[in-house]
Amino acid sequence: MISRYREVVFGVVIGLVASVIDVIMHARMQGRTFVEELIHPEIEMFFYRLLFLAFGFALGLILWKKNQHERETRHLAEGLDKLGREITGPAMIIHTQTQLLLTRTHPALPTEAEAAVRAIYEQSTRLQSLVSRTAVHR
Repeated sequence: MISRYREVVFGVVIGLVASVIDVIMHARMQGRTFVEELIHPEIEMFFYRLLFLAFGFALGLILWKKNQHERETRHLAEGLDKLGREITGPAMIIHTQTQLLLTRTHPALPTEAEAAVRAIYEQSTRLQSLVSRTAVHR
């Protein structure tokens, strides 16, 4: 869970560090010890330090959302690349086999069969152009 929300945890840690630094500075200014200032803070200082934590949490949440979107986009792009690699081979085979059937003169295909093979050939050509276009855009 911590690795999944590491940006949020990092933000909270930054808020905690800022709060501790503020406790140290305020304790020195008031002539108190660190423990006294930490255990019995003034109410205004308590809320002020909570503001550090809230700011750190908000910063971490914003970073997490941004990185989550980038991770999802990268995952989607990897899936598309994998799909393109897997489609290329079968599409090439379908394309060449239908091209072979259409260019043969003997024996002639029946009209319905030739129309079906031509449609398959055209769709395989379209599929290959789509795969090559997505590969070029990466």
